[in-house]
Amino acid sequence: MTEAKENSEPRKSLYMRIAPIIETYDEVIKNKLESGKFPFTRPGIIKLGAMVCLIASLGLFFGTSLCDETSSWYPYLLPSSVTAASTVLLILYIIFASGCTIRNPTVWVKIDIILNLSLSIIGITSIVTSMCDCGKGDFSQVIIGAVGICGYLMSVVGCISIFLMYRFVDEKPTQPNSRRTMDPRKSVFA
Repeated sequence: MTEAKENSEPRKSLYMRIAPIIETYDEVIKNKLESGKFPFTRPGIIKLGAMVCLIASLGLFFGTSLCDETSSWYPYLLPSSVTAASTVLLILYIIFASGCTIRNPTVWVKIDIILNLSLSIIGITSIVTSMCDCGKGDFSQVIIGAVGICGYLMSVVGCISIFLMYRFVDEKPTQPNSRRTMDPRKSVFA
């Protein structure tokens, strides 16, 4: 009976049985996603920059006059896509910043990547179609599109950075060995 129980457990190497584990991969990720730490990470800063660009694009859109002779959908497409993307970015930023993602970070990272990539594709498409419909509008219309596309591209970069933060762990510097080492040139018998 004891042999069957011993055989069912996977064998660990001698090193794994005696070497202490300082921090596992999950603990490192959970450390980064603790409440209040996410805004100071690279993905947090990039997502904040994307939100600022999208809100600036929305403000510029409402602050300038509409193009002449545009389609009926023109005043609704760009603001609705930018508002949806900004809202989703803000909600996910708050969820990550408040530490709600610690229990199951894989699901939240996948949700963040899927939502932000799909909204970025929709948003860039809406900006391009709106700017094409506007035609050779004044320079303020071009700035709205450029700032919006910059915000959406920053959102995509934020997706990449949160994936890299989740996937790859920065290695901690190792402590130098406190034991005295021998000079390799000297003999033990000298």
